[in-house]
Amino acid sequence: MPYLRDPDELAAAIAQLSQAPQLWLDTETADYKTKKPRLSLIQVLAVGEIVTPEQVWVLDVLEQPKSVEQFIDIIMENGAIAKICHNAAFDRRFLGKDRVQNLTCTLEMAKAIPHHLLPVENHQLKTLTEYFAIASAVDKAEQSSDWGQRPLTPSQCHYASLDVIYLAQIYNHLRPLYQRSHPEPATEDIEALILRYHQLKPKWDTLNAEVKHIEERLKKAMPAQGIQEQQGVSIQTSKRTTRKVDFGAIAAYAQAQDLDLNFAVNLTKDTMKKLGNGATELPIEEQVSTIIKLKTQPLAEEDLLF
Repeated sequence: MPYLRDPDELAAAIAQLSQAPQLWLDTETADYKTKKPRLSLIQVLAVGEIVTPEQVWVLDVLEQPKSVEQFIDIIMENGAIAKICHNAAFDRRFLGKDRVQNLTCTLEMAKAIPHHLLPVENHQLKTLTEYFAIASAVDKAEQSSDWGQRPLTPSQCHYASLDVIYLAQIYNHLRPLYQRSHPEPATEDIEALILRYHQLKPKWDTLNAEVKHIEERLKKAMPAQGIQEQQGVSIQTSKRTTRKVDFGAIAAYAQAQDLDLNFAVNLTKDTMKKLGNGATELPIEEQVSTIIKLKTQPLAEEDLLF
């Protein structure tokens, strides 16, 4: 495992990694529970087969903003390099934000795969690793360790190298599932989809109606019996506050206070009717959207081919 801290070595590593068409990335941050977390490590893997920690590059960039900027400029902004992260929104915060190009998030990829193809309780890296039998149990003890300390412990370095190894293998498992669940619309087998739809929808309508009915009964029965949680079912109570004000009052107040409240208002059919012919004098911007709905008629039982 190349562990690099020297700025010149980091620059050389970044230049070498920039030649790879695809990189798996992870980060570790110091002071992550504070308002000012600091980027500590960037872990990079440039191959996607079964690998070992020795093939992971660990770039120690704590308090090295120039090296971080080099990594952003040369790697993260390079659209020719495919980058893969898990929970990429977090890593993006430290690695270029809106400057990042060609970044894939395996967390979002997993969320987009329907449950019948990926039956997991959540989409955390640990959960996916165990589901795909990449590792029977992932030790996350070092995740909350002090990544601002130096030197790092051997256990921290080993942990840092494993996540990108798991990430690469998870990506290779997710990709065919994602492609299967998101085929090109122009090449879909519509006849097969319709048949499966007819097979499932009557069962779904019945089950969904019963589930909603049971949920409503539980929401009444559990509070009535003073039960907060039982057998994996819990009730949560929250309050929602809705604030309404007359539009004329807003306009009068804004004018009196000389406020710039120039924002778009959606015009309903009722509002347009009240405006009458005066609506033609307003700079109304129209946006037309197409809504597609399915209307179905049940097939005969002999046509369902169960």
